Amino acid sequence: MADIARFALVQQARVKGALRAMDGEVEQVAGPGGKMLWDLRGAPRPDEAAPFHPPPDEAWDGLAAEAKALVAWLAEREPHPCRRYDRWWDQLPALTTVLLSA
Repeated sequence: MADIARFALVQQARVKGALRAMDGEVEQVAGPGGKMLWDLRGAPRPDEAAPFHPPPDEAWDGLAAEAKALVAWLAEREPHPCRRYDRWWDQLPALTTVLLSA
């Protein structure tokens, strides 16, 4: 929950309320080190991808499915909170970018 609050720049209590309101749409899953994370219920979760390391060929289908599910989920939401991070993309090192179709 702390990661969501940090990303959205809101207090954790607001995130907790939002997650409760989305009951049935989201679920907790075990992340690295057993830390509990939130994700869309039933969303594909490729476990091969890592930042700045090209995933193996067999991971691309899972990444494309995850991107499609994320785009569909975000389509109904206000885009403004994500736009505040546009500058972050400009700070990434110049690496190969792969645009997955949704």
